Amino acid sequence: QKSVYISPTGDDSGSGSEESPFASLDKAISSINASDNAVIYVSEGVFTGEKNTDLTINLAHTNYGGSLTIQGAGKDKSVFDANDVAQIFKSVSADTVLILKDLKFTHAKAASGSVLNGKCDLTVDNCLFEDNAATNYGILVLSSNNLKIYNSVFANNNAPNGDCDFYVSSGKDIQIINSTFINASSTYNYADASSVAVTGSQVLILNNSFY
Repeated sequence: QKSVYISPTGDDSGSGSEESPFASLDKAISSINASDNAVIYVSEGVFTGEKNTDLTINLAHTNYGGSLTIQGAGKDKSVFDANDVAQIFKSVSADTVLILKDLKFTHAKAASGSVLNGKCDLTVDNCLFEDNAATNYGILVLSSNNLKIYNSVFANNNAPNGDCDFYVSSGKDIQIINSTFINASSTYNYADASSVAVTGSQVLILNNSFY
């Protein structure tokens, strides 16, 4: 396993070790290879600015056997804040295997997929998505792959055309378990769903709460 560390008080000229963490997620991602089963450890604090937003991940994990976990210190402790001007993950390739754990994403903004837009194999565990906006639909937009969301909270996200929290088209294995969806807001009269829209070959939605 390859371990990389980031901290708001770090330095991108550092080594990325626990003792010398990088300052940005962009730098951490760029240090990882497709064959790595890598974990980026995100310290407590707020991460913002151009090297923590509009990020691209293009790792051929499915060909080389790797994966990328971005591991926070807690969904109320490790925060990515896009300040209402940018996406978080602008593009994530179909052959990327991405796991997001114990993180908060807030104030992301884009036409669609303001927090993440891609075709990756995505797992989300114990994350908070709060006060994000899409001018079209979906703060998470994925297609043609697996999506697993566990123990997470989606709160006060907005998308005029609906599907505020996430939109998945032509998915494969979709699991939404033990998660909470609060106050999704859409304004278009013909929005197909306020919070969530999913199509997939295998879908399990279990023990969730919608408010």
